[in-house]
Parts: sequence; C-alpha cells; structure tokens
Amino acid sequence: MIRLQWAGSAITILVVLALVVPGITAGTQTISIVLKPRDYVDPRLENDFICGVNQAKTSLLAEQNIFFFFDFINNGEQPKGYRSEVFDVITFTKDGQAKDMLVDIQQDLNDKASGLFTLFIAPPRVQCNSRTFSDIEETSSGYYPIYVGVSSNFTEEKKKFISDVAKFKTFYNDEFPKLCAMWLPVISNNKENEVSVKGTIATSSKANLLSGLFDILYNGEDRVFDPSKEKECQTKGDTVEAFKKAKFINTEPKMRFEANTVKASELDGIIEVKLRREATSAKAVGFVKTSFPAEGGQVKPADETDIVTYEGPVFFTAGEQLTSLFITIKQDGEPEEEEALLVEIISTMLRRKRAPSFCSIGLSDTDEEEE
Repeated sequence: MIRLQWAGSAITILVVLALVVPGITAGTQTISIVLKPRDYVDPRLENDFICGVNQAKTSLLAEQNIFFFFDFINNGEQPKGYRSEVFDVITFTKDGQAKDMLVDIQQDLNDKASGLFTLFIAPPRVQCNSRTFSDIEETSSGYYPIYVGVSSNFTEEKKKFISDVAKFKTFYNDEFPKLCAMWLPVISNNKENEVSVKGTIATSSKANLLSGLFDILYNGEDRVFDPSKEKECQTKGDTVEAFKKAKFINTEPKMRFEANTVKASELDGIIEVKLRREATSAKAVGFVKTSFPAEGGQVKPADETDIVTYEGPVFFTAGEQLTSLFITIKQDGEPEEEEALLVEIISTMLRRKRAPSFCSIGLSDTDEEEE
C-alpha cells in the first residue's frame, strides 16, 4: 500500500510492504521515501535558520518545540498527587463521530488541587496515559500541544478541536487524531483556605510562562497549525538554542534573587522564590535549577523526598522586573528537623563563565507565623 503525504515543500511516500509467509504471522514493514523538487534547499542549511519559529521569526511555535514543552509539564517519577497525569478528552469513531471521554470523570477533574492543564493532539490509536511521555520521546511525532490553562473546563477548546479536526487529519494520513490532556499538579496543601490563593498564583505563573515563550494554537490569535518536520526543534536543547538566536527574547537577563535566603514551611505546600532583573522593555527567559547542599553543614540537606526538583526556565514579560519561581513541597506529615535546599541561576551561554548565584532555602515542618 502506498500513501502520499506533503512534508513542507517535499512529498513523502510511505510504502507499506506486507510479507506473508504460510503458517507464519504476517509482518509489516514501513518504508519512507521522500521526493524533493530539483531546486529544494534544506532550510536547516541556511545561515539564518532558527528551528521552531514562525515564518516571520517573531515567536516559537508550540507544535515545533514539543520536547522542551512536554519536558516542562512532565515532573518525572513522583508520588501520586505530585506526578503529571494524562487522559483522553476527545476520540472519534471510525465514521467520524466525536466522543467526549470526560463525561464520567469531569467531577474528578474539578476536584483536583491547583494545577496546569495542557491539551494536546495525539495519534489516533495511542493510549493517553502514564506512558505518554515515553511514547513522545520514542516516536517524536504526532503529539502537539495546542492549549494551556488553569481550568479543567475545556468546553470551548473541545468544540474548536472538533471543528478543526478535518485540518488536523492531513497530518495523520487522513485519520482522525484524538485530543488528550495533561495535568501538572502545582500544590498539595492542607491549609484549604490558602490553596486557592497560592495554587492559583503558582499555576497562572506556569501558564503565563508557556504562553509567553510559545505561540500556542488555541491560546492566541487564529493562525495556521504548522507541525513542520523540516523546521521543528528536534531536542530540548535545540529550543534553548532557538531562544538564544531569536531577536524577540533576551536569554541572558541580568537577574538576581530578591533575597539570598528564604524560609518556608512544609505546611505551605509551595515555596516562592522571587527573581529581579534590570529594567528593560524586552521579554526575557532565564534558567534556574534546584539542588541540595553537601552533608556536614549547619543544617541538614533536603532531598528529592522533600520537594519536586526543578531545572528549567523562569519568564519575564515585556517590561516586567520581578518574577517568581514556585517549587512544590512534598508533604509527608512526619516531624523532621529543618532542612536546606538551594536554587541556582544557570547561564545558557556556554562560552560565558560567571560565578553562580544561589538562593538558600530553609524548610521546616512548622508554620513560623503560628510559632
């Protein structure tokens, strides 16, 4: 069976060969043949090439930066309540009838603690579950984020997806893709009256970061969906390089911690670390990571059982001088002595060496306001 697909300015022909041997289950092999025009030029060979950007080179497209995007919303192997969850939203029958998969679980979604929701398109027959992140790394094709938000009410986005699905089919061999969602928990807190405030602020901060760094299909103005394999960033590092090459964002903001030390309680459920940069009208992205001090200090070092570790971006909107990093605390309810962890500013410029800047965080079991 031979199927034709458009791949940018080239034509891709998929040849599926079925080898049938009597008495043996048939095996299927897929061969991809790309036919290119005589005057075709690989855009990656052009001197000014930047992966993952729109045609005007004014923003990075979410669907062309999937490895960076999905890495941000995947918090790795964590205990239940702290790890990212994945589930189906809209699937289609063979005759093209849409089926809402949230009907039976909508109340469960509404009851979840504060967290970031991401809607993404997925291939027709894959399962959207805990293996999705592994599937994305292995296949690197067919998974495209199209929306981020703080609410589990996707009514308008579901309608829009069903309306647009005919356009999306062209990227899935004329089959109906499915719509899935990921939930990234931001806070798990026993102080019910404070969850909504801290959780909403932290979740909105993460949503604003993604929508500020990327042009996400259903978060911005109407545009053409463009999951071009010719122009996509093929690794998380490629996206970081694209930020550095781009003219529309500063990747080396002169930023510092608002305070060199921060006190936090496990009861808070979340740690806020503020960063300040010099005044400028440009938007900017900086990079930070959490770490743990060495044994032998005055305070016992924390470890991965105490927090959800983080290594990634912090974002300043245009003209913004102050931003926050939010670190999720794992609440175990067990009495412990004060523990310490660090947040470090890291540079994206490999050739530029500078002394690291740290913020030291003291984490205790008690609420200092109540002492």
